[in-house]
Amino acid sequence: MITIIAFLILLTFLALIPVDQTGSLFLFSDKILHFSTFLILFFLVDKSFNGAKSWLTLGLLLSYGIILELAQSLTVSRSAEITDLLADFIGLLVYFLFAPRLIDRS
Repeated sequence: MITIIAFLILLTFLALIPVDQTGSLFLFSDKILHFSTFLILFFLVDKSFNGAKSWLTLGLLLSYGIILELAQSLTVSRSAEITDLLADFIGLLVYFLFAPRLIDRS
């Protein structure tokens, strides 16, 4: 539980601090970051709450992503992007759909 709280605080902080708008390391690097961050977030929630893979959990984590994007739209150096939210959702969905299959194989 402490890990999730720390991860959420870090994620929120990183999502809202001012950034240099000069560009990304490579094309779609920010989308890969969104995807992987939300996949890891779902993993942490799932492991902390002993199998919390449900549509409700998916919805709550996606709601957090929406709130982050809305908060970014209120900052000076950030903006809300639907493609960021889509990358968040895909990361959550990939974990939701494929984690049970990977766990069953091991």
